[in-house]
Amino acid sequence: MSDTDPSLSRLRLLALLAAPAIPVIVMAVILTSHTRNWTTERATANAAHAAGLVADFAISPVLRESDFSTTTSDPQRVNELDALLRPFLGDDILRIKIWDATGRVVYSDDHDGIGVVHPVSDELAAALRGESSSEISKLDGAENLAEQEFDRLLEVYVPVGTVEGGGFVGAFELYLPYDPIAEAIRADTRRIYGMLAVTLLLLFGALAQIVVLWERSRRRAERHEHQANHDPLTGLVNRRKFQATLAALTSGRPEQSVAVLFIDLDDFKTVNDQFGHHRGDELLVAVAGRLRDALRGDATLARLGGDEFAVLIPRLDDPSHASEIASRLIECLRAPVRLGDLRIEVQASIGIDVMTGDRIDPLQMQRNADAAMYMAKGAGKARYATFDPVLDGHLHSSQDQARSLA
Repeated sequence: MSDTDPSLSRLRLLALLAAPAIPVIVMAVILTSHTRNWTTERATANAAHAAGLVADFAISPVLRESDFSTTTSDPQRVNELDALLRPFLGDDILRIKIWDATGRVVYSDDHDGIGVVHPVSDELAAALRGESSSEISKLDGAENLAEQEFDRLLEVYVPVGTVEGGGFVGAFELYLPYDPIAEAIRADTRRIYGMLAVTLLLLFGALAQIVVLWERSRRRAERHEHQANHDPLTGLVNRRKFQATLAALTSGRPEQSVAVLFIDLDDFKTVNDQFGHHRGDELLVAVAGRLRDALRGDATLARLGGDEFAVLIPRLDDPSHASEIASRLIECLRAPVRLGDLRIEVQASIGIDVMTGDRIDPLQMQRNADAAMYMAKGAGKARYATFDPVLDGHLHSSQDQARSLA
């Protein structure tokens, strides 16, 4: 499957878009949790503050110091407190309790609880220090109002002073219905969630746009790189890339032998003249495919231009193996190439140069392989020749004649 395959492009795009989605989702989870906690704390604090104002300005002024100093409840005083405090009971306050510093219930709208002593709770201890507090809880079965079941309630503890002054002598405990608080929390949460959703969608959109632009830029750069280093007709590496690969390989002074093979198709001009250049291009593509299939390992096959190809063998255990590779390449071209209803015979002449270690010179190797290729053409075509410095001297005098045979 190629990079231009639409399904691969879609899958790659989805994978790329998943990258910015992950931090956005993580951020959404964190912000959601933080938002719920924040809205709960804010709504609870607002309700507790409102209850505290009622206690400070409406209930506290009617209390006397004697209400906290006696150990038994005066029925008349209880009736007086009922008359003063019960009007506050209703939808906003479900129960009122007044505690003294010892944990005794001084007053409760549920009279059965008056005079009962409980261990001093953390909330009562905090109130005696002048600190208000609140907690979400349930009324137990003995405290249900009018046998009504309340799922959750907000208990607010407010420090109590008396009209005579003298510091804090106890605490108010007010039971507030939690449902209005919960509804306020839900309303705030929905509003904030909506804002978060819009913000996160905008963030994801921005990140996705950046990713898409980056991917387009990356693919454009890859296309330019590919076009700069590959032959557009056959898809093989071009002369520029071949020379760069050879130079990079030989710069490391490899211990093993390196071979360069230059391949030139014999009588290719005849194909173009008889069948047209489009058939010649089709033939070059078919030849490139056969040569590629005949090569093994890490050999590099390139089209240098026209009907010229080159092979770079980066590691040869035995220099004679270069001749075996050349024979295999010549053999792979023996069968006629079918181009539509045409059967075209194709042959090639191959020049070989092998160098080892410190003797490797990439430019000289290409010149030597090119010279050897003309040796093969001069010897009758459809064969290979290995560069020989002695024969090379004779070759220069007849090179023009050999080129005319190409």
